[in-house]
Amino acid sequence: MEEFDRKVRQDIETYGCSVLHIAAEGDLPPFAYSVGITKSASAPEVVVIGLKQPMAHFVVNEYNRRVRAGEPVLPGRMHSGFVQGFDLAAEKVDPSFYEEYFGYNLWFNEGPSFEVVQLVYPNTSGVWPWQPEASAWFKSWQPILTSNPAFSMKPTLATRKPVEDMSVEDLETYPVWEFAWDEEGSDEQDETWVRPIDEAVIHERFSLCAGAAVRLANGLVYPAVLFGEVGDFNGVALLTLEGRVLFTVADSKAAVKATLKQLGLPHAAVFPMAYSTRAPLRATGQPAMGTFQVAAAT
Repeated sequence: MEEFDRKVRQDIETYGCSVLHIAAEGDLPPFAYSVGITKSASAPEVVVIGLKQPMAHFVVNEYNRRVRAGEPVLPGRMHSGFVQGFDLAAEKVDPSFYEEYFGYNLWFNEGPSFEVVQLVYPNTSGVWPWQPEASAWFKSWQPILTSNPAFSMKPTLATRKPVEDMSVEDLETYPVWEFAWDEEGSDEQDETWVRPIDEAVIHERFSLCAGAAVRLANGLVYPAVLFGEVGDFNGVALLTLEGRVLFTVADSKAAVKATLKQLGLPHAAVFPMAYSTRAPLRATGQPAMGTFQVAAAT
């Protein structure tokens, strides 16, 4: 072990980091992560999961090269040049995963006083692990180590959560949710908590949260949650890589302006949004379709 520690420290002194590879075991995927970037470049460490060792080694070293050159690899954004022909998505790792994945870093840094960025790749068809088209194997081979609600664990009918924490996985599993107002006050729940409905059709009910695909005016498509009555939805939450982006008809112009800034797009590129629900209407058997608009933030 002393020889291994000596090699790690020598790598950090020479290259700025050492790359640790953890082999696949049974159904568990291999992964590679850096040690030393926190100390050598004052930047987060990096992890990549499920790649073969030569490719994983290159990705970690390329990340190290970039941050040492002052090129930030920011969470919530796409980054090119790591894997030929594909962009990689960067996502901040939640510290709850440190003990399972980064034991050596915990020892080396004398505790969890470091950050980690996970670089996530699509499959060869360009499908990301959080998309509905992704296979169960691909999702399990590349788990996303984040607390970002867009990538949370699969829900059950017993799931109760604040509406702002709804994820892509929630909507794939149960496309229709309702506000759990009759449970308000239990287990610290309040009026913002929702629960899944065990029926993949949309009834006309006011307390509705429906999964949908939303196309912005510029053509970008996001998974989303619609709030309100069928035909008169009063809110849309886009589930982006950066997290949840919420627009409501009650937003002030200042609030709309702030949310557009969060999304990084002008009003004309976003609105009107066109939506199509994941689940069909009970009355017609067809998805609810329409547009959503808020006033321009002038």
